[in-house]
Amino acid sequence: MRISIVVPTKNSGPVLRRALESLLIQDVPLEIIIADGGSTDESAPILRQFEPHVTWILSGPDRNHYDAINQGFEAATGDLFGWLCADDELPAGALAAAIRAFEQHPESDVVTGACERVYADGERAIVNPPSDPWAFITRKNVMEQPATIWRAELHRRIGPLSEEFGFSADWEYWCRMR
Repeated sequence: MRISIVVPTKNSGPVLRRALESLLIQDVPLEIIIADGGSTDESAPILRQFEPHVTWILSGPDRNHYDAINQGFEAATGDLFGWLCADDELPAGALAAAIRAFEQHPESDVVTGACERVYADGERAIVNPPSDPWAFITRKNVMEQPATIWRAELHRRIGPLSEEFGFSADWEYWCRMR
């Protein structure tokens, strides 16, 4: 299975390198799609350094964060989809674990897992989803976006992320997945 990961970015230079490096250590077939909304900071030289490892760099204005993600998914060709914000990173083996979960549960359309949050003061917290996140999702967002991967077929069935929900668009998207 090949995973398409969209990385939306705009003026994310100080954190972008970490996100991209975390993708390069994943030992899986991976399509990396950068959706850059027209950065004017040090993002462009960083993206050039990673260009040999990136499938697509979509550069130009976008309406917002979710428009950038949707543009990336329009270009995606993988069997599985996910997105990694420029200030997020994945631990080694995270995407291999997702593929194993899909192989062990071929009836599943979505895999989600624990997410480690690292706060500005250096404090860390592991956020674990409940054993049945779908039972809670309409009341509370219990799925962490960096730790969630889904089948491309599901994405095509339910359509793009909605831009009208602001920073709750991922939650709305999970609810539609349910």
